[in-house]
Amino acid sequence: MRIKILSDRFGKLFLSAFALTCFTALMAQEKTEADYVNPLIGTAAKTDGGVLPSVVVPFGKTHFSPMTNQNHIGRPPYYYEEKQLIGFIASHQSAVWMGDFGDVVFFPTVGEPEVNESTQKMWLNHDKESAHPFYYCAESETFDRKSSIKTEITALANSAIFRFTYEKGAEPGLLIEGSREKGFAGFIVIDTLKNEVYGYNPDRQDAYLGPPLQNFKGHFQIRFNKKIKSFGTWDRTGKQPRNIKRKEELVGAYLTFESQDDSALEVYFSNSFIDREQALKNMEHEIAGLSFEQVKAANKKLWNDVLQRVEVKDVPDSTRTIVYTALYHTMLFPRILSEQGRYYSAFDDQIHEGEFYSTFSLWDTFRALHPLLILTAPERVNPMISSLLKMYSEGGWLPKWPNPTYTSIMIGTHADAVIADAYVKGFREYDLELAYEAVRKNAFQPPYGDSGGDQYYIGDSWNNAKPSFRPADAGNYWWDRAYWNGGCEARGGLTWYMKYNFVPVDYTAESVSRTVEFSLDDYCIAQMAKDMGKEEDYRILMQRSRNYKNLYNPETKRLAPRYHDGRWYEQPEWGFTEGSSWTYLFGAMHDVPGMIELMGGKKDFSAMLDRNFNENHYRHDNEPGHHYIYLYNWTQEAYKTQELARKHSRINYNADPAYGINGNDDLGQMSAWYLFTCMGFYPVASASGEYAIGAPQFPEISIRMGEDQSKVLCIKAKNLSEKNKYVKSVSVNGKKLKEPVLKHEDIKNGGTIVFEMVDKPAKFGN
Repeated sequence: MRIKILSDRFGKLFLSAFALTCFTALMAQEKTEADYVNPLIGTAAKTDGGVLPSVVVPFGKTHFSPMTNQNHIGRPPYYYEEKQLIGFIASHQSAVWMGDFGDVVFFPTVGEPEVNESTQKMWLNHDKESAHPFYYCAESETFDRKSSIKTEITALANSAIFRFTYEKGAEPGLLIEGSREKGFAGFIVIDTLKNEVYGYNPDRQDAYLGPPLQNFKGHFQIRFNKKIKSFGTWDRTGKQPRNIKRKEELVGAYLTFESQDDSALEVYFSNSFIDREQALKNMEHEIAGLSFEQVKAANKKLWNDVLQRVEVKDVPDSTRTIVYTALYHTMLFPRILSEQGRYYSAFDDQIHEGEFYSTFSLWDTFRALHPLLILTAPERVNPMISSLLKMYSEGGWLPKWPNPTYTSIMIGTHADAVIADAYVKGFREYDLELAYEAVRKNAFQPPYGDSGGDQYYIGDSWNNAKPSFRPADAGNYWWDRAYWNGGCEARGGLTWYMKYNFVPVDYTAESVSRTVEFSLDDYCIAQMAKDMGKEEDYRILMQRSRNYKNLYNPETKRLAPRYHDGRWYEQPEWGFTEGSSWTYLFGAMHDVPGMIELMGGKKDFSAMLDRNFNENHYRHDNEPGHHYIYLYNWTQEAYKTQELARKHSRINYNADPAYGINGNDDLGQMSAWYLFTCMGFYPVASASGEYAIGAPQFPEISIRMGEDQSKVLCIKAKNLSEKNKYVKSVSVNGKKLKEPVLKHEDIKNGGTIVFEMVDKPAKFGN
């Protein structure tokens, strides 16, 4: 078949034949950074990547994705291994263990749609599927395999265009799911005079984790390029022919369209968490009057504008795909929830003026993602900090994992680390006194129900059993994912941490991990206190930052749970978050010299690190150990860090969607680790203003920094090769480093870092 490519008056490319696969649309175009991104990487269930093949703008509110299954907490909408498509979703599910909210699903059909989950399927063929940040396409057979439909998606911040191309003579049909979750009454209206569908979805899959939100609704507006022919609504009882309005827990619309010609059905979609009027404004502002190709080009430009800030040289295309896909993953979250200068706040259930980011996976992303954004997207750092402070002002506490409101997910209050790290690195365009007030509250004020006896005990969704050994004055045990108890969890167990200088196992769940992470957050806040002249707070917090030492058991050479009276708990592996005693043994990233002293010196500390890696205790697929490979720098064995940087940047990341990322990307943290490690340095301790030196994996990589990208940081690895993986020396702006430590102050205005690579371990600085 001869391929004919035509050019419209906007200079964009489009195909003249439906039968062509999705890949052809990118032929004859020069490959850009956005073209190297493969959003299918990280979507495989077997590697638990947990990402979607999303069409979305950088830090965009809504992710438009194919669906291979019904999504819920514990299951994203798309798994690469699955062979069926059940729809295309406007989703706000950010991670596999978080719930969606305010979503809408589209399913194209030939003829009038059935409302039947068993037949609501099309067959997915990866050979006819193409995914990009700016464009998704899949040509799929219908369930009966008698026809095929080509689906294309492109989008902007609050809107999207779905284009469905049918075989000649087929009647276009469409099923719309407006809401699904029990306990939430969705609403949908079919207006045949205006040829549109609108409504709202109040669903929040993890609503039980946070406060009730009477005003929360995901409003949607849908229009079409073809006239509605037949229509009806549907709910759990089935189809309601010609019914134009429905309000139920599970509610949707079904439509067919007039089709005098064989042109594609285009569906124009916009949404808003403010109201329907704002959804209409979003559509008018973003996609009204624009063609599919124009919107696609606009999205692609947005991605190229941010991806081009990082340039990697002298690497194969497969490596470029890994690099730019990782960079794409680091520019998805936190997401912008404000819409044209206003936003709905799920912290006071009201509408406000201003710019607003949400969906912070703080337990994961304080480690590397937020430090990376300081280099790659500095213009967003102050607005992100301001958004955290808006949540504090509107809800009373800094969030731990907003989705879209408070959730009792994970431990620690790592907004403290994110704010303090930005503050130390010079980002201060927000209310500084309010910022300190917010982080100090986390450090000194226990949450509601932290103490006071059984009247405050609330079970959790996984295990309602109350431990029998708990003291009479204990409050909430703070199981993970506990039901909302009327107040933010913040630092559950802080009462006892302040009283005993550790979190006792008989008072609070995950006690060892909490003690380590509270110590870290105390250190971070202390750095702000010191700079702001709050000397007594600094003294107290620095003393508390060493509290993790109180749980070190010299007999087992591990951190271990203790009763409040100091006795060791009988089960030494109890009290850890997503890991074991090995996972948290080296967790005090803010006090590496203290850990070395605790374990008997550099030799013993190094021996335990060796065991951690050699006995397969290290888990790269989860975040607590991401800094571990860099700890050898403190034992004068930097060559081991360099070996592990090479090993883990290769075995845990590749360009094959079937493997992709080894572990849940967790809103960009895994990808940020990869990018930092390949650049040759890593932010081990938040708010320290320092990076640990590793080993670069590319001959040259540069970052255009600063809000106007006028500052360039160039990293060169001289003589890098398969054999030359060791670092002999590092110079920063012509000055040789004496220790494997890079100061942020030395690179904040750009400059040049030169690594001299050799084939044998070398003493650093020679």
